[in-house]
Amino acid sequence: MRANTSLRLFLLFAFLALPASAFAAVEITHVEYDLPGSDDGREWVEIANKGKDSVDISKYKFLEGGVNHKLTAAAGSATLSPGASAVIAEDPTTYLSEHPGETRSVFKSSFSLSNEGETLALVNASGKTEYSMSYTAAPKPKPAPAAKKPAASKTSTAKAKTPAAGSAANPGELSYTEPEELAAAAGSAQLPPLLVWGAGAAAVMALGTAGALWARMQKRALTPQKPQPGDEFEIVP
Repeated sequence: MRANTSLRLFLLFAFLALPASAFAAVEITHVEYDLPGSDDGREWVEIANKGKDSVDISKYKFLEGGVNHKLTAAAGSATLSPGASAVIAEDPTTYLSEHPGETRSVFKSSFSLSNEGETLALVNASGKTEYSMSYTAAPKPKPAPAAKKPAASKTSTAKAKTPAAGSAANPGELSYTEPEELAAAAGSAQLPPLLVWGAGAAAVMALGTAGALWARMQKRALTPQKPQPGDEFEIVP
């Protein structure tokens, strides 16, 4: 008898220690609390009947933010069959417009899910919490560090200057002339090749002409000249 009594007390204690969700027929299976863009009217929760009997969800309450929110069938049947799932939406019209292929029952409820995380629960027709769960917002990825700009080169881009001779007014002062100016001056001082060739040819011709004249004068000096009428001359004995 004592052994049977101890076993019964143990089973009773274990039964009372079990959470309410261990005997839940309807469970929360998905929470859409932070959608891209604005969350206004777009949040929703998925529930599923894990039991063996059909359940009238309209008799349940959705506990969120410490408040029991009423559930009203907006599309489909209020009765959830075993193994079936349904949606509790903040705004059924918005939900159905964003999920045009939805065939499950949709229940309307007034709630606003926290983006940071909170505890949600389903309260059955007896007023007892049949299932509860908590969710926590996933950590957001850290932004990638900005790419560092390459360091500026320390090489000076200033143009090198070449010292030129001082001017007559200031003989002790060094002036600086840009390399481009020096190149332009040197280019302008050079004569075209054709002009140089012409000058050389002219010099050769001039030398040739001068040589011919000099030879002619020497020949004439050595040749005796006949006296011309009217010329005056003296006969030397």
